[in-house]
Amino acid sequence: MILREPFGSLFFCSYIHSMNYKNVLKGYYDTDNKVKAIDLITNRPYFIEDRPDMKQRVERAINFGQYVGVYQRGTRNGFEFINEESYGLVKHKLYLKQLNV
Repeated sequence: MILREPFGSLFFCSYIHSMNYKNVLKGYYDTDNKVKAIDLITNRPYFIEDRPDMKQRVERAINFGQYVGVYQRGTRNGFEFINEESYGLVKHKLYLKQLNV
């Protein structure tokens, strides 16, 4: 029997804390109901207009109240959905990384 941790468990939060994200995207709908995203690390818009796969990921994150974490996986990007509650740990780790702690 496989025991699974709940999505918001401490194990999951520590796993997110150990990730090295290149981007953490927060999605929103603009005035024309188009899906847009802002990178929370740089506070700049993230261009997804020509990427339908990214649009789908960001739209899913909007609907479930999550963020999209983008990390390097070999030569490609990996994607992970982050709960808004868990983002505080990610933000803290990124801050420490900038301070080289």
